[in-house]
Amino acid sequence: MLRAQARDLFLQHNPYPGDALENHCLRIAEFTMALAQTRDIPLDKDLVFAAAYLHDFGLLIKNRRVPLYLERGWRFVEPFASHWELDAEQYRELRDMLLYNHSLTPLPDLTPAGDLMRRAAQVEHSFGRWHHGLDQSTRERIFRTYPRLDLTRILVDFARITFLEDGIRTLKPMFFPVLRNAEPG
Repeated sequence: MLRAQARDLFLQHNPYPGDALENHCLRIAEFTMALAQTRDIPLDKDLVFAAAYLHDFGLLIKNRRVPLYLERGWRFVEPFASHWELDAEQYRELRDMLLYNHSLTPLPDLTPAGDLMRRAAQVEHSFGRWHHGLDQSTRERIFRTYPRLDLTRILVDFARITFLEDGIRTLKPMFFPVLRNAEPG
């Protein structure tokens, strides 16, 4: 149910034609679940797929009052999440997956879901070269199932938004964030 609601929200706000961005989201979710499986960490699959659909949301909306797109996306999604009947742990997991998926370094007290999605984003953006222990056949299967298509064009647009519209000062907190407490509401 969460996955369907998040996908609907994603489809309403995705300005890019075709399947490239949705495939990117699905790869992030699949890599997150595969990493969880290799570590024997139970994750809420519905929540992971919902977070994957929403993880770049701050780049899809036009509100620039919040310069860091990860925070902008979370602030947009949070009112929806408050109606999704998440318990406190699910809420924190969703928030961690959305706010910290681009962190290049581990963060203390990050939820397992948040850390696994952070690692999944590294697998995705390195074309599987930074694999965090995922075997090659799993990586290849996910990339084959959800092809990149013209994702590079979209990522160039995302870079334009990040550098020109949000400002270069957003890079450090995006890639080297400080973990904040996450309480619902």
